[in-house]
Amino acid sequence: MCGWGPPRAIQGKVGVVIGATPWVDNYNVPIFSNDMTAVCKIAKRVSSRWGGLHSVQSMAIAHGEAIIEVACNLLEPSRVGGSQVQVQIEQLAKEEGLQVGRGYYTDFSKEKIVETY
Repeated sequence: MCGWGPPRAIQGKVGVVIGATPWVDNYNVPIFSNDMTAVCKIAKRVSSRWGGLHSVQSMAIAHGEAIIEVACNLLEPSRVGGSQVQVQIEQLAKEEGLQVGRGYYTDFSKEKIVETY
């Protein structure tokens, strides 16, 4: 067991957990296809875990009819951004004979939030 509390919750007591992580951008790229196998292959090749772009985690997610998105976590967005992910996915999709749409951030980038607030 690790941690500093009792092994079980004590009735009537409250616990609080606080944590922080570095900033992560989320960037998704739609691919116009129903071929989940092909899009999973693309997602795998984009991911740093499998030799793809540095600090990128990715997976394929069905997103509506005939659209599968490559959803990416950009763990170091100042080093690898959405534009680099877009270019890589376009190249990989072309190899598979698939059409790619314009990617998008799922929320504001760190820079946009700082600029806005």
